[in-house]
Amino acid sequence: MIRVVVTVLLAIAILAAAMPAVENAAADRSEAQLRSGVESIDAAAVDLVESEEAVPGTVGARRTVEVRIPAADVGAAGVERLAISGSDRGYEFRVEGRDETEIHGTVPVHTIDGEPLVLRDPGTHELVLALVEVGGDRRVVITRLERVHDGAFGGPGAQVQVQ
Repeated sequence: MIRVVVTVLLAIAILAAAMPAVENAAADRSEAQLRSGVESIDAAAVDLVESEEAVPGTVGARRTVEVRIPAADVGAAGVERLAISGSDRGYEFRVEGRDETEIHGTVPVHTIDGEPLVLRDPGTHELVLALVEVGGDRRVVITRLERVHDGAFGGPGAQVQVQ
């Protein structure tokens, strides 16, 4: 009986000592996934700007990017949010238990309404980037794929009002 109690207590002590390392590794994994998502968005934006032409007042070339927000579990920490600035190169994310992380992309990415695009729900989010010309400036505009299906970028040759 004493051996069983000692074994259980030893197992609890080992688990308690290992938990901070497991939690830290889970947060590192979540941060790496979010950084990868931001890099995918930035790479798509750079590709649009470098390889495509904008058509004044209409939606031009597009790229679709999948960004995965990990769910909180043993292998990954929960994510409070991933925010894509509505008008510049800024990306911010926060993993539970960590400080907010800011990343600056290569190309400014705009949203249709000028407000940040915020992703919170765990899972895969499909985002669409489009190249548009607004007032003589070429801009990369980003939105959720669902909004495109709902007419955010309209149909072929649709006009886009970007703030």
